[in-house]
Parts: sequence; C-alpha cells; structure tokens
Amino acid sequence: VSRVAAAFHAAGLRKGDRLAVLGRTCLDWLVAEIAGYSVGAVVVGIDPNASAEQAAYVLDHSDARMLVADTRRNLERVSLEARERLVGVAVWGDQEPPPGANGFGWPDRDGPADAGRAT
Repeated sequence: VSRVAAAFHAAGLRKGDRLAVLGRTCLDWLVAEIAGYSVGAVVVGIDPNASAEQAAYVLDHSDARMLVADTRRNLERVSLEARERLVGVAVWGDQEPPPGANGFGWPDRDGPADAGRAT
C-alpha cells in the first residue's frame, strides 16, 4: 500500500483530490483504495460494467484527478482525451505505464519494503 500511495503522490494526487477506480472488486481495488485514502484522496468507484459514456460521466462529474483501472481494456474504454485531463493514469499490477503523458507504472509488490511513503 505504501508503494502505491507513493506512486499516486509522485504522479500528482493530493489531499482532497478524487481518485477514480475502475474495475472489479478484488485485493488490488482495496490496495488502490487504501493508498488513495493514505494520500488524503476521495475514492470514486466506477463499475467495470459501466459503458464508456457512463465512465466518462463519472470522471467528469466527480472532478477526478487520477484514474486507476483493473485492465488496459477497461482503461481504454475511457477516451484518451478524458485520460489526458487527469494528473495520472495506471493499470493495477501493470508496471508498464499506459499511453499518454500522465501514465505511470504500478509499483512492484515484491519491491523493497522501504520504497517510500506518501507525505
């Protein structure tokens, strides 16, 4: 959780910002959620069965500043234009940053324990 929180903070997520989480409920969702809370963010869930239009609506109306998704396929349902308006975009478990200037890789779970904490 601390590595993910540090990655969120490094990508620009700050206290009071909205973190949109698009995906199925699983351990990675919980990690993203707790990491978001530890940075001080408000977590906004987006149903993985939502249409692309519904996902865009939630992003726009929640004023989300960051989006994490469970798969690249779900991430790509959100338009590149909508993703480019965010400070950060990632796919959980994927260390390869998604396309776009604001993409960042998901931290390795097996990395060093002292990989950093969000401040």
